[in-house]
Formats: sequence, C-alpha cells, structure tokens
Amino acid sequence: MGLPEELYFAMLEVGHCARRHKIPGPLAHTMIDIAQESIELWRRDERAARRFATGVLSGLTNLRETVATQQQLPEPVASACWRLLGLVEYMAQHDRQTVV
Repeated sequence: MGLPEELYFAMLEVGHCARRHKIPGPLAHTMIDIAQESIELWRRDERAARRFATGVLSGLTNLRETVATQQQLPEPVASACWRLLGLVEYMAQHDRQTVV
C-alpha cells in the first residue's frame, strides 16, 4: 500500500470514527468526502497527496494543539486523528525534502 492509500484509509478512519461516536460538526462528512474525491488523483500523482498534506499543515489551525486540547473526543476518534496527523506530517516532510 502506498502513501495515497494510507492517507485515504486514515481519513476514512477519522470520518467513520467520528460518525460512530456522533461527533457534532462536519468532521465525518468532510474527511470521507475529501478522501473519496481525491484518491484517484493521489494514486495518479503521489506528489499531489504530499502537496495536500503540506496544505493541510499550512492552515491557520495548529492541528497538534487542536487534537491535544480536544480531551472530550472519545479515544477511538482521538487515536484516528493522531494517526492521520502523523501521516500528514510525514508526507509533508517528505514533500519538503523532495523540493529542496
């Protein structure tokens, strides 16, 4: 399994966990929708998946801080978020190394 598939399944896991645990807001639908809409592009061009990861991390929100402070998240949802965040950080780092 390549990075695009890992990113896809990690996003699906967050979405499904959020749905199972009835997390309010768009988390479940957003993660699942983005993953489903993007997987074919990521498979055709893995650089697109790495650029997506870089874009996610360059947003205004500090995702590590956000996940860490969301202590009310059920453990499976928090665990899925940490897995996704670790993968996104790895991919973004790989993207930066490729550009240099």
